[in-house]
Amino acid sequence: MIFEHSLPSLDGDIRHSGCKDPRPSSHLRARTTLTSVCQKWRRIATDMASLWTVVDVPGPTTAEFVARSKELPLQVFASYSPDGAIGAALAPHAGRVRDLALHVPLAL
Repeated sequence: MIFEHSLPSLDGDIRHSGCKDPRPSSHLRARTTLTSVCQKWRRIATDMASLWTVVDVPGPTTAEFVARSKELPLQVFASYSPDGAIGAALAPHAGRVRDLALHVPLAL
């Protein structure tokens, strides 16, 4: 199924909910493109929880992706934010965070 090919992958042909890329923007484009093809594809893609388990925090899609991922484990790519946005976004879902990559700038 084409939707499975949009899942991030770790090792070539093995596809699952995680990825190595510290900025999953290419995966974001693939997932959101699937929702723009037609209503049927949008429904299938939004209901496929494994497509939405890689999350950027903070970001405009964070809450939407976390909701779509249902109860699956999350792989989170977070950028330091002095306003506490990371904690606010992740606290309710902390038990689901499988991997966390945190980017902190050298100069704060």
